[in-house]
Amino acid sequence: MSSFYGNSFWFIILGFLLTNFFAKAGLFWLNGLVESDEQSKWSILRKKTLLFFIFGVFVAAMAGLPPFPAFFAKWKMIMQLAGGHAWGWIGLILLGSFFEIQFLFKWFGRVFHAETGKATKPDMPWFRQVPVMLFGGGLLVASYFFIDYLSLSHLFVLLPLLLIAIFFVLDFLPVFLKNSLLIVSLLVFGYMVYPVISGDLLQLIFMGVFLLGGVLTLIPGFVRKGKRSGFYPFAAMTLYGLIMLVHPTDNLSFFLGWELMALGSYMLILRGKDAMAAALRYMLFSAGGAFLMLAAFGLLSMKAGDVFFGNLGGVITNGGVLFILFALAFMLKAAAIGLHIWLPGAYSEAEDDATPLVSGVLINAGILGLFWLVTAFGPQQLFGYDIYYMMGWIGALTALGGNMLAIYEEDMKRLIAYSSVGAMGYIIFALAMNTKLGLLIALYYMVLHFIYKTMLFQSAAGVIYRTKTRNMYEMGGLIKSMPLSFIVVLIGIITVAGMPPLAGFAGKWMFYSAVMMNGWYLQGAMVFFSGIVAFLYLYKLIASVFLGQLKDNHRRIKEAPFAYMLPQIIFMIAIMVLSVAPGVLLKPLATLIPASVPGETLNWSGSLASTSFGYWNAFAIMSTVVVMFAVILGWLIYHSRKAQKVKQFNIVYAAERPFRPETTHISYNMFAGYKKALGFLMTPLATRFWEGVSEWADAIADKIRTWYTGNGQTYALHLLIYAIILYFSFSGGKLL
Repeated sequence: MSSFYGNSFWFIILGFLLTNFFAKAGLFWLNGLVESDEQSKWSILRKKTLLFFIFGVFVAAMAGLPPFPAFFAKWKMIMQLAGGHAWGWIGLILLGSFFEIQFLFKWFGRVFHAETGKATKPDMPWFRQVPVMLFGGGLLVASYFFIDYLSLSHLFVLLPLLLIAIFFVLDFLPVFLKNSLLIVSLLVFGYMVYPVISGDLLQLIFMGVFLLGGVLTLIPGFVRKGKRSGFYPFAAMTLYGLIMLVHPTDNLSFFLGWELMALGSYMLILRGKDAMAAALRYMLFSAGGAFLMLAAFGLLSMKAGDVFFGNLGGVITNGGVLFILFALAFMLKAAAIGLHIWLPGAYSEAEDDATPLVSGVLINAGILGLFWLVTAFGPQQLFGYDIYYMMGWIGALTALGGNMLAIYEEDMKRLIAYSSVGAMGYIIFALAMNTKLGLLIALYYMVLHFIYKTMLFQSAAGVIYRTKTRNMYEMGGLIKSMPLSFIVVLIGIITVAGMPPLAGFAGKWMFYSAVMMNGWYLQGAMVFFSGIVAFLYLYKLIASVFLGQLKDNHRRIKEAPFAYMLPQIIFMIAIMVLSVAPGVLLKPLATLIPASVPGETLNWSGSLASTSFGYWNAFAIMSTVVVMFAVILGWLIYHSRKAQKVKQFNIVYAAERPFRPETTHISYNMFAGYKKALGFLMTPLATRFWEGVSEWADAIADKIRTWYTGNGQTYALHLLIYAIILYFSFSGGKLL
């Protein structure tokens, strides 16, 4: 048995047993301190910061998340079982792990959000807390030795883990210092890794998105007061997890960064006031994607050994199942249609200044994985069907569905969140074409989406910070008090809509050429129609918030704080530069497309870009639009100089009093007619399906919860059962 698993045998055994010993024993000891089996009573731990932190450590360790021993043991075990074609065992192990994550994080979320004001404080003298601290410390020490044993990259794995640990230690500092330290640490880390990745443009671009995007999304944090306990350790975990994805030395390092990113972002979402359900849904979808990816890595190890999946270079020609496993994992993170239902709640319920990080920055991890997948695997089929063709339909439906769902939203953040689904659809569709121009469009849209989506969410955060509401029908007329925010949103929505003369038009023009070259006319028509739909909800966004009449309670509102506006101005400048000179980005991006990919790409002659279907000159378009705008504006100013201003209450309602003030707002139920015609899309089949799956998984997870009784004999029985399961999984079910 041990000879079959080689040196991994005792590594796997120790990883699982040490994690179960320290974490489960620690949880049972905490149960004794709380003196109650009711989950709601565990909220008392929130009054004990160190104990609550250790509780979180135990939960993450039991869930098999990094950097704890069970994570590495699970990786080794799946790789070994895949080598022995034990797919039944792999399925059972991953399914059981999913149910345990469902229970553990539902439990943690309840404790995190439970009211503590009336909680009865049990007797917790220091000597009763010492065993819990020893178990927690023992788990962290064991984790260090496991990481050291694996000899992971010092620069891209060990240093980020050390920096994350430092922010946990420094969490007692005031928010200004922690915000400054995290920004400085990111910039210094970027300076350190630049010489290593400078020769790989793809890694440079994604490092810029993750690292600089992280810095710019952190700047609004300077407005916060107090300590903001728990935010910065998990912001660091999210950002450094993303950074680990950029230059992975092997598949394990990539998966480690992926799981750290998921855990960190889960905690950032969970911190929202009403985010418990949304955060749990996000974690479950993240876990499902991670397990699909883990199974894919196991299958890959059989076919290509330890080669990083992004470096395959066409080695695998008949890998349809492997490709689909990876593609589903990455499309879960990119919120493809049918897998998107975690996104609106996660984005809207997260803290307002944390949403830009989760939306504009983190979502691009899925695009990085998909780009590596498409360029490394090449054309793939499953049962005679072209996988890329099916992926193209998924992209087109995602673009259309995401935009149509955004139309009906009254919540400012949910509307922008659904627009992310639509944007990811464009990128998935472009990748699926698997042509030089298609891959170029995907990379261009990735960068553009990062810029405008982060900018829009930061603008929304600034508006919400001032108005104290997310409902657009409770706003209006803010153009006078928040003119700079209005300009930012205007620039953003013109870019999203793909209207000239801004950078989004370049993407729409390239889409037209790529669709014609590929012959995907029906899917292309859906993508272009989704752009028309996008204009509807974008009009609603700007008209509802900034135009119309100012509300009485908003008359003294000021522009968003400078810390909110600075990154928005930087992003706005970036959009204007790309709008005038898109070649600055497109020409380098074109060099990333492998020569083996079919099709033509853009031809450049100065600022003129052309394909066999037409040409486009961004500078000429910008100049023409600016001149036309200036002439029309001058004409309007001249002819309206004697216009009479209508005061706010100089209106009538046909002798009727409005039932509620918001019903007079233009955005309130603006698209009621469309809702009558297309209302069935408000609760699509995918939502009903996943809600059913969630209820089923929740019932099983609650049954698993009953195993945690706090009884020492039960705990011993758990260890015995676990050891038996490990033995049978290793021995293939054979008795000695």
